[in-house]
Amino acid sequence: MKLYTYSWVLFLALVSHIAAAQSDSIYLEAYDSVSSTDEELNSTIEDAIEAVEAAVKSAEEEIQEMDSAKNVRAWETIELRSLAEDLVIKNSTSFDIKDSLHLYDERFDGFQLMDSEVANYKVFFNGENHSFTKSNSMIWLKMIKYLHKNAGVRNVMFEYGYTYGYLVNQYLENGDTTLFGSLYNYGLPEYSDAIKELKRFNDSLPKGEKIYFTGLDVDRSLYPIAKVLGDLLPHDSISNEHDSITLHVQSLRSLIQYNDYVLQKRKKEEGFKSSLGFQFKTAPTLNLLLTNFKKFTKEYEDLLGANFVLFQDVLMNKYTARIEWKDLENKGAIQEYIYREDYMYRRFVEEQAAHPGGWFGQFGRCHTTQTLQDGNSCEWFQFHSLADKIKNSKTLGFTDSVMTLAIVYSSDRN
Repeated sequence: MKLYTYSWVLFLALVSHIAAAQSDSIYLEAYDSVSSTDEELNSTIEDAIEAVEAAVKSAEEEIQEMDSAKNVRAWETIELRSLAEDLVIKNSTSFDIKDSLHLYDERFDGFQLMDSEVANYKVFFNGENHSFTKSNSMIWLKMIKYLHKNAGVRNVMFEYGYTYGYLVNQYLENGDTTLFGSLYNYGLPEYSDAIKELKRFNDSLPKGEKIYFTGLDVDRSLYPIAKVLGDLLPHDSISNEHDSITLHVQSLRSLIQYNDYVLQKRKKEEGFKSSLGFQFKTAPTLNLLLTNFKKFTKEYEDLLGANFVLFQDVLMNKYTARIEWKDLENKGAIQEYIYREDYMYRRFVEEQAAHPGGWFGQFGRCHTTQTLQDGNSCEWFQFHSLADKIKNSKTLGFTDSVMTLAIVYSSDRN
């Protein structure tokens, strides 16, 4: 199966006319407090408008050229820097305007190139450059709908931590608008819009065909960890019999309200800085909670009831994994990126056992290669990616069932 890879490199490149108009963005990673996530915009509104107009004009000119010919000859030889070595496609290829992706409507034009192949696969990866958030989010949503219809994919994995995935999955199930507001204030607006559309799509599906959403990554951001822990607490006040944990339970309740306040304030007021009285940090608060939880586990079990197991898992497993990963990153140790790839693989094994069937995820391209990478690939040097680990696992049984697609952008040659 070689043809689909080359064809998809060609026609996915067309979406770069949308991506080229986007300013560089990175995924939000709030390490020590929500207030540490400020990023200053480096371009003016006028610059953005000019960039969009230039991109639109360029796209219109190219579409006109395509329309003038029935078939457009593509490159006789394509040389792109791949993750490992130069990719050279020596077979001449052609494509028609009908093969381009329609991201703004419900049509699946372009995806028909995969129709005869997707039934043979169980795990699908798109490899993206995180900078192009608008086109990435639209391709992501379209792929979910296409693979749901044509490959029976019901499970979506995401390059965020478990707690973010848990919150998104809760929103998909119950449509809590307050929860969506928190997700919108926390995350990238382009993906928040896509998740809102995913909710509408999910609501239209029969009960047995609903989408399950989960994050596989280390919980690198603190906001969703605190959010999930706080939401698992009972809403009524705790009694005096729990005096040993009262300080930390009440502090956790206060923390999630504080974090939501700061996020909302920042979203409304560009350049908002925490003023005196709003300088609390999430990590120290959770560290004190963790210490108290280890000492008075039974008291927390009495308080939480049915929510205890999830609360314990998030605090003792997900949060402590974040502490381990963060320590490696702070030390500049190579173990940091190896740890993260291993962690995502273990999380996939765990999720796949609980939710069998097809899976789709759109990750950074470094996580989607199917073979051992070497020679400064992604500036990580030698490593086995998440997709590589899944494909070559001796126990999962996906050796011939992993399809990976690279998204190529005209302004991004790496």
